[in-house]
Amino acid sequence: MTQKSGRAKNYKLWQDGFHPVILDTLEKIEQRVNYIHYNPVEAEIVFHERDYVLW
Repeated sequence: MTQKSGRAKNYKLWQDGFHPVILDTLEKIEQRVNYIHYNPVEAEIVFHERDYVLW
């Protein structure tokens, strides 16, 4: 469910308190990509990251 914020004119993607991070190094990019790939596994939605289908 999306919700409106006093700061946002439209619907928001992130919760308050989350701030963008500049992906200026390969290490930072790899960390974020790995988080996206393995998060469904950590949440026990799937057993393997390859099983999680994005749209």
